[in-house]
Amino acid sequence: MKPLNTIRFITAVTAIISASAASLVAQTVVVDEFGNGTFNGNPISSQVAGGGLGLQYTLPYVVFPGNVVIHENIAGNPVSDVIIFTNTFMFFQSDSTDGADSPADVASFLFTGGPTVDIFEQGPEGNNFAIYTPNPNTPGYNLSTSSSPNYDFISDVPEPAGSLLTILGGGLLLGLRSRQARRN
Repeated sequence: MKPLNTIRFITAVTAIISASAASLVAQTVVVDEFGNGTFNGNPISSQVAGGGLGLQYTLPYVVFPGNVVIHENIAGNPVSDVIIFTNTFMFFQSDSTDGADSPADVASFLFTGGPTVDIFEQGPEGNNFAIYTPNPNTPGYNLSTSSSPNYDFISDVPEPAGSLLTILGGGLLLGLRSRQARRN
């Protein structure tokens, strides 16, 4: 092979390998019931949806339509959240029986046509989440690139009260210690 042809061949092989590797990069979507969402670390838009659909996220790709039902991991496995995928939208609905405290909270769950997948929450109460990776022809599958994004649905966002109490307690201890040091 001539040197110029060898360079062209190596360049072509490198380009093909790079393109293949780029298509294998994992797509990760992280959303919670308060409208915080990212796609591969970049923010995605959200808004309160009308018609009792909860919170609407706009995804940067077309999805396979359907529902993901998230069950609590307790006796009876009650439904905690429902995620609806349609076109480029993902709707996050959260159970409001314990009080409506987030934009995703709904009085009753709505479902769309298409398949339904059941998954279970993980983590302790007050810090619950569910992880879901769709297969082809299941809700949330990326039809734009024929790929399976990883979804991380955060159901309960930890209350800041625990952290706040720790900080306040630490500050109080430092203040008392400082006051005692001035007396001595």
